[in-house]
Amino acid sequence: MPKAAYYLTHPQRRTTSVVFASPHSGRDYPWSFLRRTALNEHSVRSSEDAFVDQLFESAPRHGAPLIRAGAPRVPNTGARDDLLYLSCLPWVDFTGLTNAMPDAQDCIPRLSWGKFVTGENGHITCAFTAEVHHAIADGAHLGQAVAAIQDRLDNV
Repeated sequence: MPKAAYYLTHPQRRTTSVVFASPHSGRDYPWSFLRRTALNEHSVRSSEDAFVDQLFESAPRHGAPLIRAGAPRVPNTGARDDLLYLSCLPWVDFTGLTNAMPDAQDCIPRLSWGKFVTGENGHITCAFTAEVHHAIADGAHLGQAVAAIQDRLDNV
């Protein structure tokens, strides 16, 4: 297991509301994963946002918190079927979103949602995208997931 899923560094004195985040820079790869994977080191490391955490490391010295990943965003080697990437963009009311796919073997579903917006009619909407490879889920599965999400939101 990684030493920590994430690391949070607070400034001595906070001077801004900005939080610097490097969620895909984790590189604490468990030995159990490294010895089982068929991927070479370059393929394993290609899922990282390499060095972004180092670009942001001075943020706490300038009054902003820094959160960075410890656990890596591991490519799907086929050995696991319990991975899902989630992204929230609460500042954006988008009409489409595409996530980067590190390679053709990547079948990890990606769900993203955006800003909740109240329309003129009083209805609240929220942009939502799902990228799911047809080899692991079909339209019925995705429809069930979206219905479950909608049900939860309706009961908030």
